[in-house]
This record gives sequence, C-alpha cells and structure tokens, in this order.
Amino acid sequence: MATRLNITWSTSPGNTGLFETCSVSITSGEVINRVVAITTHPPATLSGLHPYTEYTFYMNCSNSLGMRTRLEFPAQTTLKAEPHPPTDVTVTEVTQTSAVASWEPPRVTSGNGIVDGYVVFAELQNCLSSSCSTVLTSKIIMHILA
Repeated sequence: MATRLNITWSTSPGNTGLFETCSVSITSGEVINRVVAITTHPPATLSGLHPYTEYTFYMNCSNSLGMRTRLEFPAQTTLKAEPHPPTDVTVTEVTQTSAVASWEPPRVTSGNGIVDGYVVFAELQNCLSSSCSTVLTSKIIMHILA
C-alpha cells in the first residue's frame, strides 16, 4: 500500500523482554513528522504515510532502568498512488469506429508519483449514428501508473 512501510530489526537471543517500550521517529526531509509507539519485537508496520515519499526512521527503546538504544534504518520510499486526473479532456472526430481524444496532464503533479501513461476506455451503448458522439464524449478518460 502507498501509505505504509515495514521495518524490521534483529534481536539477540537473550534480549527477549530487555526493552519495555519502543518508539519510532518518522522523518521526511529534515523534519520529524511524528513519533509513534511500536511493539518491542520485530517487525513493525508504520502507516499513515504519504505516497511516493522517502522516509527515514529512528527507533528508540527503553526500560524501567533507563537503558536506551537507538537504531537507525535505511531510507525507504512509499509506493506510488493513483495520480490526479488529467484535465481539459476532449473527444472529437467521433465515428462508429474511431474517435480522437486529447487531454492535458494533471494540474497537481507531485505527491502521488509520476504519471507513466494513460489508458483510454470508450464504450458505445445502443449506438445509433446520430447519438454516438454524445455517448462517447460523456465517458471518462482513465489514467494509470505503470
């Protein structure tokens, strides 16, 4: 999913129960987005993240004696999400067997990933030569991520 990442870490055989609480600092860029409490045993799923964003994670664990450890994880990037729709969609030169479709790229291009392509779907229902244009132009142009 585009809004979560998994982290895992190694524990020594004798470390079971050594730490009572662990938390992870979730960072994108130079800013700590938030700190969340996690399980003391691997793995952990971190959710509520933004699509197509690089994150770094720092885990701190402690116990009642104050023993602390800090683990740093390599950067990970969340998956792409569905992009914003294209704009200014037009369909012209409609016939019984063809049509010309055109559009502009999405106005918002950041945050969900790079648009790698578009797939155009057209459906003609009960098409009579006089109504094909109306039916075809009312259909939505779909977009995908490759």
